[in-house]
Amino acid sequence: MKRIGIAMLAVALSTGCVPRMQPDIPELTGIVERSGSPVAGATILVAERWAQAPCSSARPVAETDHLGRFAFKGKRSLHLAVVAADPKQYWEMCVQIGEKVWFGARPAGFGLQKSIDLGTCDVTHEPTPPKDPRDGGICGR
Repeated sequence: MKRIGIAMLAVALSTGCVPRMQPDIPELTGIVERSGSPVAGATILVAERWAQAPCSSARPVAETDHLGRFAFKGKRSLHLAVVAADPKQYWEMCVQIGEKVWFGARPAGFGLQKSIDLGTCDVTHEPTPPKDPRDGGICGR
């Protein structure tokens, strides 16, 4: 085990990379509402990578409480990070109620974010696939 650590350090120093724990998916918090009222029992889905069709690879990570609130603790892992680089996260978040799934949010821009308050996720309207997922989803920030 010690040899592996020394080898990783040697590779990191020779390539300009540094091993470090960083968030793959930040902590996510928010509220799910329908017509201004909280939605209890909505399932929050998160995918680590963007899919061709938004939400298609997302997995359940949290459920809303009686006030519509949710909290996901995020996911961190060890990466070899380039010292001068500003990495990008590629997660996506969705809201599921019964069989219906709404596209919630994707990260905006570069940089590692440790936590994000997504604000209110409004499920008043029927879910529609986003024309361009970079435009955002039903969750306001």
